[in-house]
Amino acid sequence: MRAVATLALALATTACAPFDLPAIELDIATNCAVVRADVRVPGLVGPERPWKGIAAAAVDAPRQHRMWILAVQGDPANAYLTAIHLDETSAIDATVDLDVPAPRAGELSLIAGASPGEAWLVQSGVGLLRVWHLDARASPALVSRTDTLGYFPGQCDDDRDGQLEFCDTSQWLRTVIHLGGLPYLLALPPSSPDTALELWLAPLGDLAAQPAGQRMIVSAPCEDDPEFCEANALLQRFSALEVAGITRASSGGATHIAIRSEIETLGVPVDESDIAIASLLVSPAGTPAVVLRPGPELPQPDHKGARSVAADPWAIYVAYDPRGGDSEVARARFDDNDPLSVFMTTARGDKLIQLDDDIALAALEDGSWRITKVFPDAPERSTDTVFAGNSPITDVVNASGGSFVVGYADGTADLVEVTCDRD
Repeated sequence: MRAVATLALALATTACAPFDLPAIELDIATNCAVVRADVRVPGLVGPERPWKGIAAAAVDAPRQHRMWILAVQGDPANAYLTAIHLDETSAIDATVDLDVPAPRAGELSLIAGASPGEAWLVQSGVGLLRVWHLDARASPALVSRTDTLGYFPGQCDDDRDGQLEFCDTSQWLRTVIHLGGLPYLLALPPSSPDTALELWLAPLGDLAAQPAGQRMIVSAPCEDDPEFCEANALLQRFSALEVAGITRASSGGATHIAIRSEIETLGVPVDESDIAIASLLVSPAGTPAVVLRPGPELPQPDHKGARSVAADPWAIYVAYDPRGGDSEVARARFDDNDPLSVFMTTARGDKLIQLDDDIALAALEDGSWRITKVFPDAPERSTDTVFAGNSPITDVVNASGGSFVVGYADGTADLVEVTCDRD
C-alpha cells in the first residue's frame, strides 16, 4: 500500500492516538533452525474410518491430538459433511450434523476455539454467512448457530461524510477470529472509496442475538506534508483489497491479516499494487485495536498478491511473488515501528506455514513435503526437512497449532505434527 506509510489508528468512527504493538525483547535462545515432522495420528483417513475424507481440521491446542474435523461421508453421488470431534485416542466423542453437501466444502472454515474442545465453523459466500459454535464438552455439542448474518455489517460510509448508511456488504470477507482469547466476527470490504482500510468487528456471544459491530478505520497520517496527503487522498482509492491469509501465534493475543491492494487514480486503474499486514489486537484499554504495517519499499507483487502469512513471538511474515524473479518473504518486527521489508528470498511456490509459536516455509515436491525451518536471526542457516509417506503426498491441510492433515495418493491421510527439533 504505497499510499499508506506509517498508519494511525481509529476506533469506531473517532480517530485516536497512534497505537503500536507492545515491545517484545528478542530471546534468540528460543529460535531453532530445523524442524521434525512426526505422525501423531496414523490412518486419520483410511478403510477403518467411517468417513471418506477430511475437508478441514482444527486441533484443540498445540501438541494435542484431540480435534474437530469436517468429515466427508456418504457415497460420492450424495456426499455430505459432518463435524466430528475426536478424543485423545482418536475415538469419536461428539458429532454435529450439518446441512451442507460435500461439494460446498470450500465455503467452510473450521477455526479452533480459545478453550480445548471448542471450535467455530463458518460458511461464507456472497450474501451468505452461517456460523456454528461447537464444544465437545457440551451436550449437545452444537452450542449455538446462526444463519442470519449474510449481510453483516450492513452499513458503511462510502461517501466518507462521517455518517453510516445502509449499503450492500454481501461481498465482504467475513470470518471468525480471536482477540485476547475472545471470539469476534470480522468483516473487511473488497475495495475502498479512498486509501483507508475499513474493518468491522463484533464480539460473538449468543449467536441467537445479532452482534453489534464496531467500525475501525486505519489511514495514512499527514505529518510530513498534510496538504499533499489530503489532496492525494481525494485522487486515489483502493479499487481492490484481497485477503491472502490470516494467522495468529499461540503466545500472542493478536490476529494478523495479509492484504494486497490495487490502486486507482481519478477513476483510472494504475498498474500498482501493494502488500500490507493488519494486526488486530486488544489495546491496553481492553478494546479491539488495529495496527497496519505497509510495505512501501517492497518490490511490487504480481497479480496473485500475497500467498501466505505467519507469525512468531517477535515478528510477522508474509510470503509473496514479486513481478519477476523468486518469491520474497517480508517481515515486520513487533519491537519497532518499521514497515514490512524484504527478509529473505525463496523459491516460487513456497508458502509460509504457522507452527505453534514459530514459522516455516513448505512446498510439495515429487510426492514429498519439504519443510524449511526459517531461522530468523540468520536466514542462511534455515534448514530443510523432507517428510514422505508410504504413498506420494497429494495435499496438506492446516489443522492449526503446528498440526497438519497430510493426504496421500492412496486415499489415506495422517495427522502430522511439525515442531522444532532441539536434539
